[in-house]
Amino acid sequence: MGVRADRHMFSFNRSQEINAEHTALTEYLIPQKIFVLPHTRHNNFFLYRHIRARRTNSIECLLPTSYTQNLIAAQRKRHTDDEFWIGLNDRKNENHFKWLDGTQTISKNYWADRQPDDNDGNEDCVVLLNAKSNIAKWNDLTCSEYCKFICEVFPDCPGNTFGESLSWKLLRTGLFTKVQCPLQRMEQQVRQYGQVLFWMQ
Repeated sequence: MGVRADRHMFSFNRSQEINAEHTALTEYLIPQKIFVLPHTRHNNFFLYRHIRARRTNSIECLLPTSYTQNLIAAQRKRHTDDEFWIGLNDRKNENHFKWLDGTQTISKNYWADRQPDDNDGNEDCVVLLNAKSNIAKWNDLTCSEYCKFICEVFPDCPGNTFGESLSWKLLRTGLFTKVQCPLQRMEQQVRQYGQVLFWMQ
């Protein structure tokens, strides 16, 4: 099920892209998770918050490893060169990449060719690539780079309702900090800020 702003807000092509992304996400059957993905709206208005942030792999944007690759299908639907912080880094121990919940990644299959390369010891934070030649591959960058990001909204309300998104604390919008249950209340807030909410169940 997708919860989204009214269709008339989109151009026809943009609506098709949104539907394709939602279909791709639901194909992976992400249970009861909400994701906010950045996009631009038709005629230069912002549909999603198109905000770039430095090192969006701090505790404000927690994305556990079990959900990261679930977003790959959505990225394949978008053929842009955008890069997205995914919350993986080796800042504490070189070449030992950990997620924000402290778990360590053991997979070598997701890295782009010749990555991670650390580039003279300056690259400790990981992005998901979206260039046509490297779709859904990982690359390490310097943590001061400005990139978009993908974040999970954590459920902390009973039933089919959801709590706050730690990602938006970083942006200081207050959009999902201390959001009230139920889900419909969150949807209202999302629309107020011109966002689109994806809800998988």
